[in-house]
Amino acid sequence: MTKKIGDLVEVNPVQTVIRLDQGHTDPHSIVSTFVITGEVAGHLTVFSNSLQNTTGQGYFLQGDFGSGKSHFLAMLAAWLGRREGAGKLNSLHPEMQALKDSGKKFLVADVSLVNFRSTSSLESICIDAVRGAFAQSGIPRPPSPFSAFIRFLDNILDGSALNDAFAQELGAGGSLEDWFADDPYAAYSRSLGFLNRHNIPLPTDLVEERQETFRRMIERVQQAGFSGCVLIIDELSEFFRSKPDTSSLNEDARTLQLLGELSRSEPLWIVAAVQESIEQTGDIASATFRKIKDRFPVKLQLSTVHI
Repeated sequence: MTKKIGDLVEVNPVQTVIRLDQGHTDPHSIVSTFVITGEVAGHLTVFSNSLQNTTGQGYFLQGDFGSGKSHFLAMLAAWLGRREGAGKLNSLHPEMQALKDSGKKFLVADVSLVNFRSTSSLESICIDAVRGAFAQSGIPRPPSPFSAFIRFLDNILDGSALNDAFAQELGAGGSLEDWFADDPYAAYSRSLGFLNRHNIPLPTDLVEERQETFRRMIERVQQAGFSGCVLIIDELSEFFRSKPDTSSLNEDARTLQLLGELSRSEPLWIVAAVQESIEQTGDIASATFRKIKDRFPVKLQLSTVHI
């Protein structure tokens, strides 16, 4: 009987689409199918050595569609989160092993922007991702940036006729904390509209500035015993291109700029995946664009060599 090629060669099934969340849901598969090419080994050396420092760094992971960016990010999330099978990577790369031997551990917040509407703000997405990482690690979440506003609103509504009006107009049953937890930024915006309609004056200092919020979160990361926070962002360029207007795009770009600035003085590392250079992702103000490039000076390139 004549043998066929399939009788002589066995090829493992290849998953052509990798999602970032598989670093959580299927870490063993993500790690076991990841190949450390020479190109990737260099990136892991740079990143692992940076994690040995006391302050962080911003990185753009750049590559064409299908070059393996999501697989790379999912691998990082699994490795840094010390998930099932991730220890295998340490034996394949000396700098990764050195980082493990140092005893450092990191809070890993990873987010794929393809899961969010274009109207969502990068600020709210990143804050929620970090707060979610606390919960996944079994640590109480840091207070929401809206905590003071929620207390103010609760005092206004408590025992007044406005309480029923608020529930009816906004569909906000139960506790305000629970209602805000579902979508805090939308809840805040709708609450402001309610207060304006009922002519209730609003103090100006009830919501934290985003810099204060991120700094407080990083402080809580360290208090929880972590060496720092690693924020992994997938599909950044696609998200920027989808923004409905220039104003919202530039606001998100300013959030990215702020994260880059914080990484220079705080133990915060950001790895954001883009398909092309950041200047090609939309009509970003030139001054903001220059500051982003300055604060994300290292580009990790994935070429067809990795494929």
